[in-house]
Amino acid sequence: MKWSVSGHPAAKYAGCSLIFTGLKLLVVSGRDDDLPLSEDFCISSISKVLPEPRGESPLRMKAQWNEKEPFHLLFEIQSRRSIEINAETVELAGR
Repeated sequence: MKWSVSGHPAAKYAGCSLIFTGLKLLVVSGRDDDLPLSEDFCISSISKVLPEPRGESPLRMKAQWNEKEPFHLLFEIQSRRSIEINAETVELAGR
């Protein structure tokens, strides 16, 4: 997964990459068609969530996590699209 920053003179970094290995789950939701396509390029939040099926529990976030507690990463995008990922590992690679 890659993000790039362009056109903003105050940007300190050009972007980053997340490299997932051992991918177990990838769920991509639909977007809100009433919003402009430009909203697909902006991440609104990244969260750790409990690995319960979507819709089964409305309270999937926690304030504190134990070191070995399983979780999924949930990326929410301005267009109201979401991407949920479960993988063995993820590595942050700067650019």
